[in-house]
Amino acid sequence: MAIKPLGSLAQIGALQSKTAADTAAGVKAAAGKAKAATDFQAVILTTMVEQMLPAKADHVFGSGTAGSVWRSMLAEKIAAQMAQKDVLGLDKTLSRHIESLGSAKTPPGAGKVESN
Repeated sequence: MAIKPLGSLAQIGALQSKTAADTAAGVKAAAGKAKAATDFQAVILTTMVEQMLPAKADHVFGSGTAGSVWRSMLAEKIAAQMAQKDVLGLDKTLSRHIESLGSAKTPPGAGKVESN
């Protein structure tokens, strides 16, 4: 087995840049999947929090459209904070599921329709 020379400094620099770019892309992809899982959890929690807030609290939220908007925004912000703390414990499960969707391959014959 022959040992190959490393090559020029330019080749080494290009290899280092490619490796750094691949690592950065992997980190960015993982962060995107984690954010997707957290955002999905926030959507679920927003609905839950909105249901828990009092419906007849005009003295707190205001009345009319402004009160509804304020109540909705409050529920959304509370849910976002709860999702960041992973209160439902869904982050790992959702991240694994998103990962499996990304790595899933289409099985042979999928999408073909047989006619009789």
